[in-house]
Amino acid sequence: TMGAFFSFFWLMRLGLDGSDCFSFGLDETSWGPRMPPSDPSLHSDEIKRRVAFQQNANFSAMQKLLEDAGILKSRVLAASDSHHDPERTLAMLSLTAYHDIMKVTALLPTVQEHHGSWCGFKAGEVIDDHDAALGYILEKFPDILPSFHGLPSAAQRSVRFTQCKMEYNMGWLVQAEAPPGALLQTLRRVVLSGNASHQDIAFYFVHWFTDLAGAVPTPLFGSEKFVLGFPLKVLTSFVQSFSIVKDLGSSQSETQVYENYLRWRWETHKPPLGEVPHGPGAVARIRLIVMAQGNSKLLLEAFQRLPDYDKVVLSEELARTGCEGQSYEIDTLKDGRGPAFLIYYGPAFLQKAGLLDPRGALSVLAEIYRQARAMWPLRGNGAGVNVIVRIDALKAE
Repeated sequence: TMGAFFSFFWLMRLGLDGSDCFSFGLDETSWGPRMPPSDPSLHSDEIKRRVAFQQNANFSAMQKLLEDAGILKSRVLAASDSHHDPERTLAMLSLTAYHDIMKVTALLPTVQEHHGSWCGFKAGEVIDDHDAALGYILEKFPDILPSFHGLPSAAQRSVRFTQCKMEYNMGWLVQAEAPPGALLQTLRRVVLSGNASHQDIAFYFVHWFTDLAGAVPTPLFGSEKFVLGFPLKVLTSFVQSFSIVKDLGSSQSETQVYENYLRWRWETHKPPLGEVPHGPGAVARIRLIVMAQGNSKLLLEAFQRLPDYDKVVLSEELARTGCEGQSYEIDTLKDGRGPAFLIYYGPAFLQKAGLLDPRGALSVLAEIYRQARAMWPLRGNGAGVNVIVRIDALKAE
């Protein structure tokens, strides 16, 4: 919790010394940033990694996330006013203070008889999921937490939204592991129910980010979880994806949001890969390079050399959306059947096996899809169904 507090504090100060503190930590005497020696020859390997993070991390995207959440004001709006919104800031500080209290099992609530059920827990049952437990208290007994109860109603709504069961897995998006239905259907349902605005979605992502940033609680040494323990390329994808997902709602469907993300990953790929693909296999090609996280050109060449029966399987299965009545604009698959598959650990498999034998790895992946389809045949009423297929054993080989 203290690590999350410090991470949020540094994000609020990105226009000052926040990026330095996030990267290097604090001097325990001055409480200013603990800067590295000015002579690069004196830098240890750890300091070099910290310097690289400070120089290359996308702090402007982090700043934009706080602006999207309504916590910070844009530079134009803040020119003659406070740079932050006090109520939104207080809401995040409040949430950070108690978001993990239900990990103390003695505090776990029991569903009251007159409430019937809550998030799958029946009356009389102890809610042993700490997020669901906190959500129950915030909804049914808000006065138990004075720092929440004293928030304005809009801020309370934002805090409650962070505890909703949205089944959203950031890694599934960043690695294009899941079809849009498995990834975004529940989140969009919550948004459309009137329980969330674009600001609320961004607020949730700020909480997610600071919670993970503080997972290694070493404030005197910065956010070591991200600076030293997280691939910068993956973190950058996380942060930049926030602005895409926040558009989910009445204006954009799950598949449209996901397709925007895929287009963006192709267009920003380094080295450049040319124009965004269109036609049969377009989605498959983009998802495969995002899943592989490297070796993209060799993987695309291997895809083109696959026998037709493997190429067609990958092209069709990777283009199924798992959302009824939805399809990709850039792809030709429009048959509207399902279920769609989420190959759990598919990216890890491609990242390992694809480096050694890209074509062989793609053939194995095609066979996995083929066997999964034999177990779950296509059906007209299955377009909105998503099936998770675990390949842990293959990933480990």
